[in-house]
Amino acid sequence: MPNARPRPYHHGDLPEALKRAVLELVVEGGLEAVTVAGAARRVGVGPTAPYKHFDNLDDMLVATALDGYQRFRERQKRVSEGQPDAESELLAVLDEYFRFARDEPGAFTLIFNSSLTRRSRRIDPWAQEDYDNALRLVSQMTGAPATECRELALAISALTIGQARMTIDRYSPVSTIDEAPALTRAGVRMLVAGFHACRSSGAS
Repeated sequence: MPNARPRPYHHGDLPEALKRAVLELVVEGGLEAVTVAGAARRVGVGPTAPYKHFDNLDDMLVATALDGYQRFRERQKRVSEGQPDAESELLAVLDEYFRFARDEPGAFTLIFNSSLTRRSRRIDPWAQEDYDNALRLVSQMTGAPATECRELALAISALTIGQARMTIDRYSPVSTIDEAPALTRAGVRMLVAGFHACRSSGAS
């Protein structure tokens, strides 16, 4: 396989080369396909070389995931700028979520679709910021206090992640990644309509 051949790296750039190797291995075989020795072999160094930069496999995986999260956050910020209202901003952010998944499947898997977040708490602050931003947008969209929007914000998050899992992970054949953004937008609008209906009727 062409990607499996060792590639030279610039002096001092071994950590970055290893993180690129991690992303390739994740795409090819999932998180379980990644080993320290395998990443080292891919970049053409000995099996102990990565330990000069990373404590263990999880440390290397988390470092790779955090770099991916930084790129994800930068993309989200770009699409958020200049949006006319909270609904437009939220929908643009959700659309970008799926574009990132298509463009960077290795990073997406590490961040959103792996057990890594259960094994390390270092990603939690990023996830908390994402949730806080979603809650802010939902509160602005609905005109309801943020304290009343937690369930709606979580439901929208679950809808988005669920659409991604169904399509990107091939969990279900009933939809595709190309359809996922439109399906998510429709689902968000239904959830928001239901939220307003519940508030109008006084239902809890």
